Amino acid sequence: MGGLTARVYDSISEVDRNQWNNLITQSGTGSVFHSYEWLSAVECGIGDDPRHAVVSKDGNPLAVCPNFVTEIDVPDALNRLPIDPVFRVLSSIEPGFGGIVFSSKKEMALQKTLSELKCETNDEVVAHRVIVADLEYVQYSYLLSKMGYRPSLNSCRFVLDLTTDWDSLLGGFSTSRRKDIQKAFQGGIKVSIAELDDRTLDRFYDTYQETLARLGGVPYSKQFFARIFEDLESSIQVFSMERDGEIVGEHLYVLDEGRSTMHHLFTAICDEHLQYSPSAVLHGHAIQWGIDSEFEEYDFGSTSGDFRDGIFSFKKQFGGDPIPILQWERGYDPVRWNAYRIGRSAFRRYGDTVSNYLSEFGE
Repeated sequence: MGGLTARVYDSISEVDRNQWNNLITQSGTGSVFHSYEWLSAVECGIGDDPRHAVVSKDGNPLAVCPNFVTEIDVPDALNRLPIDPVFRVLSSIEPGFGGIVFSSKKEMALQKTLSELKCETNDEVVAHRVIVADLEYVQYSYLLSKMGYRPSLNSCRFVLDLTTDWDSLLGGFSTSRRKDIQKAFQGGIKVSIAELDDRTLDRFYDTYQETLARLGGVPYSKQFFARIFEDLESSIQVFSMERDGEIVGEHLYVLDEGRSTMHHLFTAICDEHLQYSPSAVLHGHAIQWGIDSEFEEYDFGSTSGDFRDGIFSFKKQFGGDPIPILQWERGYDPVRWNAYRIGRSAFRRYGDTVSNYLSEFGE
């Protein structure tokens, strides 16, 4: 294929850091989540099995596509069934966003990349999933379709344009969000940027675990946070909200200087402090900081594309624009993958009924 060679690496440590990061920096679709350092943190801190494809010519990378083998996501109710969930999917970066990053020969590189990934997977991997945040990837939809990838659109991220002044943005907030922020700033609340040291790591992670437990989520490992604190120090910012000398909530941001975007990824707020609206206050302060620091976008983080979802509604109240998170899927094992897709569709359509039925299964 035009003198191009492709290889799938089982660890980011096997590639040349400078070559990889240079391509990410020079490409229009590269992001901080594609960086060598972020991928290393996901690999070592979370433990997902890497499958990073690199297409090169004469030893110089023209395209890279980071992926990890992960367990397939199934509804919680399905876990009650007496089956062994052996299916795995090859998926873009999580946490964060992925996709193929090009420098040239896009069509040839894309075809070579995706073909090599399929050849290098084992029988447990039933599908490949590409998840991207950059709408520029729309231009590859037709080619992806020809290669067997189906598009889906189930989630989004709310993005606020920071190329304006704070008062204009505040005017676009809902009445309740404006009141939360104004009341907090008048009531002795202090918000500051925390040092990325062991003390902050311990405090943030303990509260982050409590937050995920309250929301029914599964926390990432403490080792992952330790890695990003150390290896991506210039791209990580933790905002702390303090009241009467006590930390009542914190937000962790990933700063993508190349794309001029602040990504809010992780929240750490204790139950007993929810009355002070710490999340709204932290968003408000971070937005002001982003304007002063000349960032162009503020990303509130991923949410479902369902207006009935409480997180969707909360983020919408800050006046941001909902940006689709694009996703394409290709089944490697037609029988097992189609069976999973049919089951997934049924749970999405009849989730409550099926969950109630399964709640009695084996109980």
